[in-house]
Amino acid sequence: GFSQLRFVPVSGLNGENLSKRVPDNHPLKKWYTGECLLELIDKFSAPSRASEGPLRIVINDVFKATPLQLCLSGKIESGEVEMGDKVFIMPNADAATVKACSNDDGGAVDSCVAGDHTLLTLNGAFEPDTIQAGHVIVRAGPDALMPCCRFLARIVVFDIVVPIMKGTRAELYCHSLCEPCTVVKLVSSINKADGHVIKERPRCLSKQMSGLVEIETEREVAVEAYTNCKALGRITLRAGGQTIAAGIIEKKLS
Repeated sequence: GFSQLRFVPVSGLNGENLSKRVPDNHPLKKWYTGECLLELIDKFSAPSRASEGPLRIVINDVFKATPLQLCLSGKIESGEVEMGDKVFIMPNADAATVKACSNDDGGAVDSCVAGDHTLLTLNGAFEPDTIQAGHVIVRAGPDALMPCCRFLARIVVFDIVVPIMKGTRAELYCHSLCEPCTVVKLVSSINKADGHVIKERPRCLSKQMSGLVEIETEREVAVEAYTNCKALGRITLRAGGQTIAAGIIEKKLS
């Protein structure tokens, strides 16, 4: 939940107490003497950015793709990127060099940090058709993201008619990624309140139930455990045109 809550009375119709406080003779002053909405917003503290973490740039769109150069947009979920950086595009592990980058304002900059939406120009040797939205740009090293095709996830099942069983096929959504997947194992059903195991290896997970499941994708995907990177660890499962479950990745298995 939220640890700090503030209530501000405003009138959107008359524009009262939005950008400046109401006058002293206003009826609102009889019971409210605090700041106007804009004053309170100005006191907000900016959230901390994960600029010290390993580089994770989720590709949202590829504008131009040639065998030697890529122009793409993405969001930096962790770390920072600078011109001249040597990076890899996962899960294909295509090596590239950052030739240029720009920030949210569209202006060219020397570097961008976590939280920025950025436009990147990358030089390298690519197969253009294999680079797409949902891929992730990383640096080499011990913190590099390793792709996988099977992982353990903790999910909550929504209001569905057909329960989730072993062999259920769905579409996996995670950041900008969309990939066909299969629920290959129901590990346990768990209590949503405290997380303790209710039943090992249940036959199915019906609506409003929560459980641990193993999910396998048709191809390797660039995802992370939720504890390592929240943006790359949140998942949604859809089938038959409806969302059937959502949850987080506990750990990668292969």
